[in-house]
Amino acid sequence: MLRVDLSTLMHAPTGTREYAEVNISDLKLEDLHLKDLRGQLLLTRVAHGILVKGELTAQAEVECVRCLDLFFMPVTIELDHVIRNPGTPLTEEFPVHLSGDGWAILDPLLREGAWLAIPAYPVCQPDCPGLCPVCGGHLGRGECVCPSQTQEPIPDDR
Repeated sequence: MLRVDLSTLMHAPTGTREYAEVNISDLKLEDLHLKDLRGQLLLTRVAHGILVKGELTAQAEVECVRCLDLFFMPVTIELDHVIRNPGTPLTEEFPVHLSGDGWAILDPLLREGAWLAIPAYPVCQPDCPGLCPVCGGHLGRGECVCPSQTQEPIPDDR
């Protein structure tokens, strides 16, 4: 969980800024696993909350579209969101708000940013041969049991 103390900005004048360092070795979100989450956030007091801007880097666990193996790939997560003041209802547009004591959990923002940074068709290696279209064996590990003429990988037409 990425929890940030924003209590000093909560009652600060509009325009007040602070920086927060992010350094998390392992973070599991709802449906996403991130490792080595690093970066800096610029936190600015605005009229209706606190603006969070920054660029974080991480390794996201994804599934290769060719061989279905899980692997970690580098992603850059861009954040540019307003964290609403305490008591503000959560919405799809504003999924985070300040607690009464000035803390905010940024997990929904990280999850959204990470999913946007992951390519639509991630591959573990550019030359990943994928799975055999006949038996489903992993061609890269020699698991195909078909006669040799069917062991050609499916061409990537994307």
